[in-house]
Amino acid sequence: MLVAAVVLACLCAARPMLAAAPPGPWRVTADRLEQFRDSDRYLAVGNVAIARGGIRLTADRVVFDRGRMTAEAEGHVMVTSGNDVMTGERLEMDLAAETGTLHQGRLFMAENHFYIRGDRLEKVGPETYRGEAVRLTTCDGDSPAWQIQGSRMEVTVEGYGKVDHATFRAGDLPLAYVPKLIFPAKRKRQTGLLPPYFGFSDRLGAEYGQPFFWAIDDQQDATIYLHHMDRRGERMGLEYRYVLDGASRGTVMADFLQDRKVDDGTAASDDWSFDDTPVRGNRDRYWLRGRIDQALPGAFTAKLDFDLVSDVDYLYEFRNALNGFDATDRVFAADFNRDLEEPEDWARTNRLNLNRIWSNYSLNLDTLWRDDVLARRSDTVSDLLQNPQSATFSGARQPLGNTPLHFELESEWRYFYLEEERRGQRLDIYPRFYWPLRFGRRLSLQPSVGLRETAWYVDHDSSDPDARHDSQSREMADFRLEADSLLQRVYRPGGWGIEALRHAIQPRLVYDYIPAYSQAKFPLLEGEGGLDRIAETNRVSAVLTQTFTTRRPGKATAASGAETPPPVYREVGYVELSQSYDRVPPLEENGQERDHLSPLKLEIEFSPTDAFRLTADAQRSLHSGHYDSHNIAVQIADGRGDELFVQHRYTYDVSESIFTQLLVPLTDHLTTYSEWERNLDLPLTIEFGAGLLYTRQCWALDLGYLYSEDIGKQFAFMVHLNGLGGFGRESVVARRIRDPFAYHRPVEN
Repeated sequence: MLVAAVVLACLCAARPMLAAAPPGPWRVTADRLEQFRDSDRYLAVGNVAIARGGIRLTADRVVFDRGRMTAEAEGHVMVTSGNDVMTGERLEMDLAAETGTLHQGRLFMAENHFYIRGDRLEKVGPETYRGEAVRLTTCDGDSPAWQIQGSRMEVTVEGYGKVDHATFRAGDLPLAYVPKLIFPAKRKRQTGLLPPYFGFSDRLGAEYGQPFFWAIDDQQDATIYLHHMDRRGERMGLEYRYVLDGASRGTVMADFLQDRKVDDGTAASDDWSFDDTPVRGNRDRYWLRGRIDQALPGAFTAKLDFDLVSDVDYLYEFRNALNGFDATDRVFAADFNRDLEEPEDWARTNRLNLNRIWSNYSLNLDTLWRDDVLARRSDTVSDLLQNPQSATFSGARQPLGNTPLHFELESEWRYFYLEEERRGQRLDIYPRFYWPLRFGRRLSLQPSVGLRETAWYVDHDSSDPDARHDSQSREMADFRLEADSLLQRVYRPGGWGIEALRHAIQPRLVYDYIPAYSQAKFPLLEGEGGLDRIAETNRVSAVLTQTFTTRRPGKATAASGAETPPPVYREVGYVELSQSYDRVPPLEENGQERDHLSPLKLEIEFSPTDAFRLTADAQRSLHSGHYDSHNIAVQIADGRGDELFVQHRYTYDVSESIFTQLLVPLTDHLTTYSEWERNLDLPLTIEFGAGLLYTRQCWALDLGYLYSEDIGKQFAFMVHLNGLGGFGRESVVARRIRDPFAYHRPVEN
């Protein structure tokens, strides 16, 4: 398959080099041009150039037969088409039949950076090519780091091809040999084996993974995975994808494993269990997940999300596999903008959504089920509250007719279900009316009133038999006053390449008032904290936001020409300080009253250049005098390629840890990387990883090691050949180090 992939890409890409040129006359220039007596043959000598359209042939000597439309060139022969270049010692071309033979030829395809070398390179028909003593590579130079050699090759585009005596070589060392290789020669996606991957870990043993890609048709394809684990068995996987149009697409993934190991709670199963998860007694393990978008008539759109897993350990166990949790999450987020719930969430969400969006309104119809994996595996009754059906109708903020008022609307209907204990429906309609006011250039006020109507219909409540088929309603009103201002000033430092620095200060005050309502008589379908019980509120919130934005002169490019490039703006700093005071503080979960004054919150982000980035946040309780949490992260880089990321995380009475990542180029080709996370409370190492990345012009090698408190030791390696892709498994640390802020965010409280 290695040979097949390169031969296919190179030969199919080579097709334009000998294809017919656009209509029009051939233009011939040379130092000396002679016509043979009594014939249409011409001899061109010295700096010969024959061109038509985008094809150009140059050589030292060319015999051109205008009647037969043939050309014989020799001496520094070169054919160019766009950025693609074909060179050789001698070339015979039949311009009418679109065929030709290049002797001692070399073809360079710029798009994929492919080189094809051969004693003879022939185009023998409209779609058929041949080559003798062929060498294929993406490496520059006469001594490539890797190449594929074959004694003879023939391929028909959109048909099949074959290579005799194909050998994959690293330098001069032969690594793999195939006496005869037959492969599909498709310019489109091809069915075939994808690069395999290898690895080793304490939990799984030696690993080998082999994906197989199936190009079903232009609109759908599938990938089948075989994941062999020396200690656990064979995990089979399937990923099916289809795209009908820009609004209709889907991805469905499934994998299955008959596990050789069972977590039965005994000491013998410690190597297969996780400390923070319950005992797993099942051997049959699976994970079925998918995301589907479908355009419907009437401008409606359907979205289906499903996530069914056999046990709570499965997502941890294969998190870093080729089609594991991390890879699946990245695919769903990139293709559907809907990522997965975290692995530690044992209630997995399955949802069907129908929505319709107008210019100012939106309608969402939902059918939702949260799968309680723990209850299902243990055959117990789930205490998870479900709301299987719901409908929401929302209106964006908009003017209210020709009045100075604005309004917005939130409304929803939900059906709640808790096994046999409670069932009921709730309808909530909540419009809000605004009166925006402005005083001068600096101050704006915005009073608003919200009017809420809530109605319940209880189907069943085992705790109160009299509540069956009971309907009730509640009317409430609330008041809000928002005041904000914007103060800004532009400085012109005249240094560090900064033309201007804008400092903006935006103070904001919000007053929320919800009077006390007696609500004990109303049903409690959703539980505390939902719309069934809306707490009395008398709160003032203050937010102070500052932003710092620089303007630098734009950099001229070849595309901009003589035009002045537009300036470059960058938000280099952001600071937000917030706090609120509630005269009627809400209750804690244990029934204790919270402090009237909320913790003081601070958020900071500072990134003056791409080489430095700092983020920090903190919450400090003025009542207790301690920090509830504080986190700070710094990333530093230099022009040489060194990168350092350090993050300190602290949550009061819960945890304190430090995390670091380091990337250091040792030479122009060799880079070392490492990461380390330590629990400072216990203390103990949560995770440690290190690796080496060796890169050359046309290939790279990644060797990695990771120790995790949860999954033990993992070893990974990947060989990446430009133009072919990667072979092996990329180390987890190498993947994380690309964007540490994305992988290591503080846990929100």
